[in-house]
Amino acid sequence: MTGLGLGLGNRTAPMDRVVGRQAGEGGPGARAARRRVLNRRLCSSCGMNYNLLGNTPAVPGRCDLCGGELVTREDDTEEALAIRLRDYHEKTNPVLDVFRRKEYVYTVDARPAPEIV
Repeated sequence: MTGLGLGLGNRTAPMDRVVGRQAGEGGPGARAARRRVLNRRLCSSCGMNYNLLGNTPAVPGRCDLCGGELVTREDDTEEALAIRLRDYHEKTNPVLDVFRRKEYVYTVDARPAPEIV
């Protein structure tokens, strides 16, 4: 196997980089990430995703495509986010550290809006 030595299914091109998104464990980056996650909404009818910070529907609480009710995703609560962040730091960071030692990781600042990142 070439590249990073990962088995990624039917991937045909070698992989030689890992992109790590850095929002910070505390401070403004973590607060921005938390705010983005907790403002996500999902249409209960068609599944369209919204974020109330930048992709707001024309009619509050209603999907622009089908008029369905916008709901908070089950995994977008403070409690679920805390678990996801803990799991990330416990499980993903050690893997990234291995790749960092091999100089495979390219880290990007995930605090700006997605179109900027």
